[in-house]
Amino acid sequence: MSKDPSPAVETEPVHLIHIGWAKAGSTFLQNWFAAHPQIAFSHHGIAGFDGTFDLIRHAGLPGDARCRVTSAEALSTPHPFAGVRDFDLHALAHHDAHAAQARGCRLLRQLFPSARILIVTRGARSLLLSGYSQYVRTGGDLSFAGFLEMAACAHWWDYDRVIRLYEQAFGTENVLVLPYERLRDDPESFCRPIEAHLRIPPGTVPHARANRSVSGAALAWYPRLNRLLGRLPRRGLVRRLYWRAIVGDRLAGLAALLQRVHPLKVPGPADIPDDFLRTLARQCESLRNRPSHAPYLREYGLAGEETP
Repeated sequence: MSKDPSPAVETEPVHLIHIGWAKAGSTFLQNWFAAHPQIAFSHHGIAGFDGTFDLIRHAGLPGDARCRVTSAEALSTPHPFAGVRDFDLHALAHHDAHAAQARGCRLLRQLFPSARILIVTRGARSLLLSGYSQYVRTGGDLSFAGFLEMAACAHWWDYDRVIRLYEQAFGTENVLVLPYERLRDDPESFCRPIEAHLRIPPGTVPHARANRSVSGAALAWYPRLNRLLGRLPRRGLVRRLYWRAIVGDRLAGLAALLQRVHPLKVPGPADIPDDFLRTLARQCESLRNRPSHAPYLREYGLAGEETP
């Protein structure tokens, strides 16, 4: 009696491209990619390589990883300031996000036509608040209302359009779309579909959250501190030291003290205009039909009245 045929084994490394979005578990994923024994990944690298010399060194050795990963959250919203630490964030409000997303997808298809794609979405309310946290930690000085106005102009979160772009370019079967909310609730159940998509054995999944949002006091006070320090010379020592402190959220204690002395309004879900939330909900209608998103439709504004 003949034995059952063995399952197909990938003879060449699979290349996974994770394209974001920002504040949708990217730091967690990149740490997991780096630690996974079956994955070759380099922070800020391409396909697991730091650069051309790294590729050359690898070519001189036998063997290869089962999977190579390129991960950059900004691939979901390409812009000309990537990698620039101190640029004018207000310029993004006038950047043509749709055209840039199409160019980014086209370029990746030209370079890596057989790649598999991972897209991670996140519900609007928590995404915007977490995005504002990241904004103020990187020097942003707008109020939450000003940040939302800038975000509304940028058209960054048209999930339906970006998913459609990548499914048309790489094939529906090669595009995996997962909700950040599953990572938030159960990291292991979030990671296992990715491993199945890549046909690699399971690895250890960390349960610690990465890149946490700042406190309410910091959300209220960091923009004011940023405006004050923004008047200093860009290349001055004080500004450089302040930059390192704010990025590392090492001024949380100062913000808490200031909030006790002079309380400011802390941004919250109720501060996000309903019309903006409705616009974002219309841009993710396709998520209704994805089983992975079914438990979380309310967080995307797709299941009756939203909850914060």
